[in-house]
Amino acid sequence: MRCSRLARTLAVATLLALLSPAGAARAQEAQEATDLLLALIRLRSPGIENVGTKSQIVEAVSAQNTFKLSDAEVQKRDQEWQASSEVTPFKKQLQTNEAGRILRGFVERGSKTYTEGLLMDKRGALVAAYPASSDYYQGEEDKFRSPFASGELYIGPIHFDQSTWAYVSDVCTPIFEEGSSPIGVLCMAVRLSKGPGIAPDQRHE
Repeated sequence: MRCSRLARTLAVATLLALLSPAGAARAQEAQEATDLLLALIRLRSPGIENVGTKSQIVEAVSAQNTFKLSDAEVQKRDQEWQASSEVTPFKKQLQTNEAGRILRGFVERGSKTYTEGLLMDKRGALVAAYPASSDYYQGEEDKFRSPFASGELYIGPIHFDQSTWAYVSDVCTPIFEEGSSPIGVLCMAVRLSKGPGIAPDQRHE
């Protein structure tokens, strides 16, 4: 399980606690909280990996890879995606295609646990997303690069996600066709704080 970035983040937090008054006690409390969070995140990993093996998910990624989007088209889509905060027809399409409906069902059934689902092709371009993410191209982000390169589960650092108004950790699993290297990545944001969840303007009703 790849959680090196999260581990580094937590190590820095522990060091800062040690340098503060009553540092040792605070560091122990921080470590206990960290252990609980990691345990919570790991409990969600098998369910996420299971979704990544669904035939509809694998087929959707394989089909987009076969389509071979050009660099220019990916850049154009990403610019148009980021230029509008509304659910555009293209964003709606990625929420309502077959893979998008699977992600939506997973997020909505587990709304107290998950805030976002992203399915990416071999370049990090979205195949499906619910709700609409802040950008279309994910290929430069660790949540895509790490699991795609390693072929292993990736647990990202805890961060505040403006798309879903919550503190989350991204749990991302590579997508495989039988006997292949990774062909894409599925990433689910695991909720670690209370909040309103999905921003209303990013949902397709």
